[in-house]
Amino acid sequence: MVLFLLLLAAGILESSFESVKAQLEYNYSINAELSASDYRLYTMVLTENTELTVFLTSTGGRVDIYLLDAQGTSEFLNAMLGGSPTGSWSYLPELSQIDTDYISRTSIMTEPNTYSVAVLNNLTLPVTISGTIVSQNPEPNTPVDWTIVVVVVGAAAAVILLIIVLVLIPRTYRLQAEVDSDARQPFGTESDLQQMRAGFGGKCPYCGYKNPQGSMFCGSCGERID
Repeated sequence: MVLFLLLLAAGILESSFESVKAQLEYNYSINAELSASDYRLYTMVLTENTELTVFLTSTGGRVDIYLLDAQGTSEFLNAMLGGSPTGSWSYLPELSQIDTDYISRTSIMTEPNTYSVAVLNNLTLPVTISGTIVSQNPEPNTPVDWTIVVVVVGAAAAVILLIIVLVLIPRTYRLQAEVDSDARQPFGTESDLQQMRAGFGGKCPYCGYKNPQGSMFCGSCGERID
């Protein structure tokens, strides 16, 4: 039971770590058609030292691919919503490529931030983009949630105490009662004792004195009568 609870606690802690990790990792599978002057924006909230891989191909024409931080994303959207696809915005060159039909790059995001990969079609003809955008976190360094540990350990202690109260203590009392009962059990009944006494008495083998039935010692010489 204790081992089961410890495994349960480990499972809860591990699942909490995996949950945090799953919330921070992204895996975009892309297959989209962009009309003339159209764009796609893939936004992610990344932690420090997250590895980001962009693998995209464009069929039917070349596109512009930008890696934007939060400020660059805002500038890009303002330009797109304002009808200025040729406007200017800040972007990160390590995962950006202008006028291309293919990109395959990996970079480490050294700062936590909101990032976006923008794909812009500046052509007058539609194009089709496909590929993946994947983020992979560093090994989680999440501190242990001691609240969960305390709850699980407390539950284990409560179960152990319940087992002691409901099983072990009554069993101990029952065994002790059986021992005490055996210790108090007489070796024979009163009739058995009377029969044993009835076997004594008679003529003394030492002095010949005739003793009453049931006598254990000779009334004349005092010897024991068998």
